[in-house]
Amino acid sequence: MSKSYLKQVETLKSRFESELEKFPLGKQWHYSERLYRTTGNKKYIKNIRKYWIQRTRSFHDLINALNDDSRQKTLGRKYVESLKKYKSPRLQKRVPIYREIPEFKYFQELIWFLNRAKDYKIKKNFSPTLLKDTADKLKSINFREYFNNQILMKFDPVQTVNTLFFLKNLGIADYTTESLDLIKKLFESPKTREEYQNKLYSFTHIIISDSRYYQQFIDQEKYSWIYNFLEDEIPDILKLKNNDIIAEIGLCYKLAKIENASLKKIKILISNELDNQGGILLRDKQEKSLEKIEHRNVLAILLLSDLTTLYPGPDLNL
Repeated sequence: MSKSYLKQVETLKSRFESELEKFPLGKQWHYSERLYRTTGNKKYIKNIRKYWIQRTRSFHDLINALNDDSRQKTLGRKYVESLKKYKSPRLQKRVPIYREIPEFKYFQELIWFLNRAKDYKIKKNFSPTLLKDTADKLKSINFREYFNNQILMKFDPVQTVNTLFFLKNLGIADYTTESLDLIKKLFESPKTREEYQNKLYSFTHIIISDSRYYQQFIDQEKYSWIYNFLEDEIPDILKLKNNDIIAEIGLCYKLAKIENASLKKIKILISNELDNQGGILLRDKQEKSLEKIEHRNVLAILLLSDLTTLYPGPDLNL
């Protein structure tokens, strides 16, 4: 890591970690899990643990609804309606889609939970038998229709791809071959900026999800079609003025241990953005809430840090 990048990373970490305890637990968890998995520093475990404990009751509700189709839809609708509080146009476009399939929103939450329970080696507050029985029940469900849903994949590629790889990681089902074929066809010729960015988001989350969210490195050859596309598109990607997605693309290079001119350009761009914005990536110059810009800044921290070792877990001893 260059001295200038090191200084920027330490400045970002200092600013966010001095305020982190004031953030909602979900934001504390998001930041801390990524920092733990890329540094191995155990100080981040407490925030991951707090968030897990906070959500324990809702996880029990999810498991208890597994044999009740009506309850699944009710819980799914609750999660769908919670999206309405966000101002993002991208999120708002997902609301009517999930209203048609609320049960899939329920399944996304349950599958996320099972995946993290595996990552965190949960043994006490959820028995291994209960978790195994839940996973076994999910094996009897055919999720193919959801992953073949072109509208869902087009407007919510991030969560759909995440769920796709969670199912595979849990050994419940593997729809990756056909779903990745759909993504290739669906985004072959994006016609708008939004479609182009969703294509990039789908590609970055294939890589990030297969890394089990920064727990293991990726074989570049496995996704050569993605990296070849990114190499061809780097000049246009750098013009997007979307620091979130540019930093994510840089991380995809790092997760495959690719050090090349494209990654160097991405690092320089994000570093310059930090310099131009007072050492932090803002949404606009009036932005005062650190919690609202946590996502892009934790990406910047990971991008400009040395990712030589990844740390699975953590084991929460719960």
